Amino acid sequence: MLRTTIYFILILIVIVCGSAVSAHFWAGEKEQLPESITGPVSEEMTVAAFGMSDEQLSKKVNAALAIQAEHASKNWFKISLKGILWLIFLSTVFTLMRTGQISVRSRKWIYMAAVGGFGILLGSDASASAR
Repeated sequence: MLRTTIYFILILIVIVCGSAVSAHFWAGEKEQLPESITGPVSEEMTVAAFGMSDEQLSKKVNAALAIQAEHASKNWFKISLKGILWLIFLSTVFTLMRTGQISVRSRKWIYMAAVGGFGILLGSDASASAR
């Protein structure tokens, strides 16, 4: 029981520390949500009709452009890679389970491979862009 507890604590420490390093590596800048504008809009409206100065309107437009840029900056390669690797990994594991080729020892290695590969190396947030 003591050995299992020590292994659990060590694995937990490795996962937390590895995840912190990986999150720092893959993390991008934090996004800011723009303030919402409500009310009727027509083509004849001017900036004054919105009750905003040119500076305020400029801030709103810049915020909308920033959200578009954030969407464009997502690491789509990483998102695709993680999805494809998950499919391959799960297909392999389910095939091994069906044929009865997974032992207690190999099951532990499979768990560690899943945590290390998908939880630490590729990070928990697949949409985060690389720095």
